[in-house]
Amino acid sequence: MSSSITPDKDKYLGWKTLGAFVAAFVAGWIAGIVVGLTTRQISLLLHLSEPIGHTLSSVSVTAARLILWIPVTHIVLKRRLRDLTFRFHPGWWADLLAGIGITALAMWIVFIASERVGWLVVDGWMWQTLSLGSFLGTLWVTLLINVLVALGEEVIFRAYLLSGLKEAWGRWIGLAIMMVVFGIVHLPAYMGQGMQAWVLVLAIMLATVIGVMLGLVYLRTGSLWMPVGIHFAWNFVESDLLNLTGDATNSNLIGVVTRLQGPLSPTGAAYGNAIVLDLLAFVILSVGVWLWLARRRPVEKMRPL
Repeated sequence: MSSSITPDKDKYLGWKTLGAFVAAFVAGWIAGIVVGLTTRQISLLLHLSEPIGHTLSSVSVTAARLILWIPVTHIVLKRRLRDLTFRFHPGWWADLLAGIGITALAMWIVFIASERVGWLVVDGWMWQTLSLGSFLGTLWVTLLINVLVALGEEVIFRAYLLSGLKEAWGRWIGLAIMMVVFGIVHLPAYMGQGMQAWVLVLAIMLATVIGVMLGLVYLRTGSLWMPVGIHFAWNFVESDLLNLTGDATNSNLIGVVTRLQGPLSPTGAAYGNAIVLDLLAFVILSVGVWLWLARRRPVEKMRPL
């Protein structure tokens, strides 16, 4: 069941992949809402603490959304989902740590540089305003949410969607379509933040190019270890640790309290300023990832453990 599918075996594989993606994505979204409401009621009835309640809800919602992709992958791609996700090839742990480390380093470089030139103002640290118990509880929830988001999106967009599109239409067409879908899926969340039109365009463009980079890393390594590491560190370090978005209302913030000013506007809350910092971080990250991948063998030349 783990043999790959070639385009001439099923000329409709690409359209089946896309159709099943839409159906499973919508079904998973609905299932997540139902499970989320249910687990919240259970937490209230059992009087669970906030960190435990968040843990129960987050894990249950992610499981409800991801479990659908097991039969979908089996039916559409004739593959086992686990064979497309986390392969234990030699150095898998190094790929995971490299993804986290390179991304965190890129964010720290941008943080230090933007603070030095005055684009970012540090107002304090969250540990100064929270009790030890509250800080540790928030830290746990923040780490868990970011791990689950990275895991869920990488399984859906890279392991399933990109794998199916690549088998059907080739590497570059598959990457292009996955890139567009990845950007579109992020559109509602960005629109809900009230971004100006041009900032919204920049945000979608950034999401799409990040999606392409994650796809290239996945194809190069043949596993989700490094893409998940990059995805996790990008969300966690950028928003919740270094607060490069300048969002003081972030309930998951456990690091620096910041304000943004310039280079696009004098207002500290401008989303455009955050996009500029993210673009700088992405450039640094891309160079680091390229250097890392240049020194390792392609997955086709590796023997599984």
